[in-house]
Amino acid sequence: MSADEPDAPGDAVDGDQEDSADVEDVEVTTVHRKDGVDQITERSVLLDTGDEEIVETFQVVDGEHEYLGDGDPDQRALDALEARF
Repeated sequence: MSADEPDAPGDAVDGDQEDSADVEDVEVTTVHRKDGVDQITERSVLLDTGDEEIVETFQVVDGEHEYLGDGDPDQRALDALEARF
């Protein structure tokens, strides 16, 4: 692909690109727990593609969701959180 050609769907950009399997079901679980005097809110997103289940966990900090895993979260999990909260 040259710089003059448009990007085609599925082209990798800056590294590997995840497969964009359709999500059949999304479940969001919210947990509130105490850590000393602080209350911590965590949300887990379960993405079911039919072939696999993906779980991404976030902590709510100042109204924003911070990813608790390594690397980058699945964008579909972020989209689900944004749509619901």
